[in-house]
Amino acid sequence: MGSPTHYYVSPGSGSDANSGTLASPWKTARHAVITISRDSTNGDQINVQEGTTSNEIGTLPISTYGSPTFDAPLYIRGYSTAANDGGRFALNFGINSAVSDSAIDNVAIMDGTFTNTSINGTFFRLDNNVRLVNVDFDVSSVVGHVLQLDSNTILDGCTFKDSGNTSSYAVYLLSNAVVDDCSFTTGKESAVYMNSLNGNFHNCEFNVSKASANALRFANVSNGGQVIGCTFYNSSAGTGAAIKVAGERQTIIKNNIIEGWNGTGGHGIEVDDATHIIHTNRFYECDTNIKTSVGTSMQFDNVSLAASPFTDAANGDFSIGDVTLLKGVGWPAKVGGDGGTSPTYRDIGAAQRQEGGGGGSSIFLMPGLRGGLT
Repeated sequence: MGSPTHYYVSPGSGSDANSGTLASPWKTARHAVITISRDSTNGDQINVQEGTTSNEIGTLPISTYGSPTFDAPLYIRGYSTAANDGGRFALNFGINSAVSDSAIDNVAIMDGTFTNTSINGTFFRLDNNVRLVNVDFDVSSVVGHVLQLDSNTILDGCTFKDSGNTSSYAVYLLSNAVVDDCSFTTGKESAVYMNSLNGNFHNCEFNVSKASANALRFANVSNGGQVIGCTFYNSSAGTGAAIKVAGERQTIIKNNIIEGWNGTGGHGIEVDDATHIIHTNRFYECDTNIKTSVGTSMQFDNVSLAASPFTDAANGDFSIGDVTLLKGVGWPAKVGGDGGTSPTYRDIGAAQRQEGGGGGSSIFLMPGLRGGLT
């Protein structure tokens, strides 16, 4: 696979009567998708210029463009003056879906923001092998899911803000997903609903406002999964669970900070069976920290905090206010299988870091996300 064929969109200065080159860009991304003759060898890249929001009239009909393949995908990326220079597009879809193609695979989108006015349905829908990197979804009144994808998904550095309907889920993923450094702020039933196997979540922030919400829910899952170094917060005295795992086998849940599931029956972590490894998590104001329906999972070094560790969680500031709270009981002094004699120290995420080698000072860090973490 070589370099994709490049096309350019400039919402501020372009015209859909132009040729789509850097010097003669189109005005809308929708026109680009409709007009391009697909490069079936190397794929295509639609570059959308930053600076002016493109008010798209209708969805992006990728099925009209054709069917991207693994070796010839479709890229959509922001730019400032040249392709891949870090500029960020802004696309607004009004009362329409951004994308609604449930049979389209192999699309990659990077560096931009999707917004809308309202929609009675799912806002963004694609199928398999979809990659979203540094993409923000700042939407309102979405009755369905904000984002729905099937298998082999990567979400990296994305933010999801939804002020709309509280039914359904902000993000619905089927299977085989890697989600890193993402931020979810929503009033929906779940921030993320993982419907099948192999969901891996690292260094993410879940900020929910519905009392019954299960912030991260694994359902009908057969095997495999990780939830590591994440922050979970419910502003409404949660009665669901921050992390709810139904049917999953062999999940690792470690080094997360969980606050606000202190309504009647609220759980920080709820799992169905005893095959999970749950350790080094921190809990504040949870009715029950960990609930296991069958047997006892392998659990250790999970600690209830005396106060909120966050600077101002109620206003979305999840930076660590008092780092001493996180150390507490269960702080692992050493890492490794050699009885603690190894000089190697390892950072394992949000809740705490290992003490520095050789008596050095302790270091605490919340993962830095563009979505508001510092």
